[in-house]
Amino acid sequence: MGRAVAEQTSRLAAAGYPAQIDVRDGMLTLFLHEPGRVAIEAADGGLRLSGGRRLGDGELGRILEREPERFSPNAALRPLYQDTLFPTVAMVLGPGELAYCAQLGLAYERLGVPMPVLFPRASLTLLEPRIVRLMSARGFTLGEAIALGARLPGEVSRRALPEGLSARLGRARESAAAAWDGLVGEIDRLDHTLRRTAELAAAYSDLRFDIVEKKTARALVRRDAEVGRQAAALEAALAPRGGLQERTLCPVPFAVRWGAGFAGLVARGMDIWQPEHRGITI
Repeated sequence: MGRAVAEQTSRLAAAGYPAQIDVRDGMLTLFLHEPGRVAIEAADGGLRLSGGRRLGDGELGRILEREPERFSPNAALRPLYQDTLFPTVAMVLGPGELAYCAQLGLAYERLGVPMPVLFPRASLTLLEPRIVRLMSARGFTLGEAIALGARLPGEVSRRALPEGLSARLGRARESAAAAWDGLVGEIDRLDHTLRRTAELAAAYSDLRFDIVEKKTARALVRRDAEVGRQAAALEAALAPRGGLQERTLCPVPFAVRWGAGFAGLVARGMDIWQPEHRGITI
């Protein structure tokens, strides 16, 4: 079982997919509870627990025979254990579960357990009218807001800068970048070994514009409480804690605010055949 998971994980890694389950040589796919849960690994011709205690000859078998309730499957064995006891036609899974089930295909095959069809679950962001209006006013799409994550409030305040000031900062940045482009070339022609130094200086100059722009945006938020409230509202609705809404917010308050038709609205917005993230406007 463990070797099959390791082999499948290596195939996925070769194709550029990171492992969701940590696979280590010698690790069994069972935990022993004594009473805390500890991993079991093969080492030096025998077995030992993750805490360091070695198991005597036949000890694991005796425990398994007399006290099977002291064992539980780890993340790799759990789906196979489940599907052996209760054969499953299909499973609807989130991104993390899909990733680790992808490591188990060979194990299912070699143990002769039919692997369920895996469907990605729907991924949704609920958009209330006020949030839709704020997104429009500040020029955000849902994709942009999610990609920004924890940086969303800073981008809201940056976009709220007075148009003239924002434009002048942009022109100054472009002018400085153009000047450095010419300087880097001239310095390189004079002494090729100084090119890297000039490039670093150009990058530092661009970074200073970033710092000035961010500090100016923060000053705007301190001075204009409404911008700050809008930034906080957009973050709380679209990227709470810097992540997806569905990972943090409970749907119950939405249901309370929007009544009996809420569940049907959400259900109509789901489509397992098109699992890309989508927004549902309430």
